[in-house]
Amino acid sequence: MTRYEPLTRYLSAQRDAEVLMSFKEIETVLGRSLPPSARKHQAWWANSASHSYADSWLRIGRRTERLDLAKQQITFVQAVPRAFGVSEEGPAFRHASVRTGLIIKAGALYGATWRLIEERAAKDGVSIDEAAAALLNDIHLEQRQRLIDEISARPKGSMGTSSVELIREDRDER
Repeated sequence: MTRYEPLTRYLSAQRDAEVLMSFKEIETVLGRSLPPSARKHQAWWANSASHSYADSWLRIGRRTERLDLAKQQITFVQAVPRAFGVSEEGPAFRHASVRTGLIIKAGALYGATWRLIEERAAKDGVSIDEAAAALLNDIHLEQRQRLIDEISARPKGSMGTSSVELIREDRDER
């Protein structure tokens, strides 16, 4: 678990498109103090993937806006990148594919499903997005194998479409 994982979990559980938090609230969620630079420098709150702590909000589709260093508060807003579409409500778990974007609202996942994704991410040493994609691809491959086994078990000529045609169709869809 990263230092800022508690913030990721907290923001993921929020349904509002905008979450205003004081630095004190963030520290309570984290269970530790923010670094002094977070209280002094606007750049600390930049939406830059080059900052490991910023990944705690960026990877769940949030970005920072309306930083007020004097009041020591920041607003985390639900980011809506054009390539990913719009989530109807709540924070989104998102995976970008080449053809389209996919957004899965964090609240739409069962707790056990979320744990399965986290376990896969830890096991493979990959991001949550990559682990979710790997699990979905595994399901697809299992279903495809079941279909091939079913087709292979049928008597020859009992189906209008050959297994070769089905496999080509599946390949061409990718």
